[in-house]
Amino acid sequence: MDLFLVRDFAIASLHFVAFAMTLKKVGCSLSSLFDRSIDESISAQDIKI
Repeated sequence: MDLFLVRDFAIASLHFVAFAMTLKKVGCSLSSLFDRSIDESISAQDIKI
């Protein structure tokens, strides 16, 4: 019984790590898109002036 618990815990840990890495990747891509849109809006305001 303990072997199954250890195996399930290891699988759950791997899934959690994979999920955390996916969230980090999505967060980085979202923040880069957000930074890019801010840069574009600033450059658009500079052109108007």
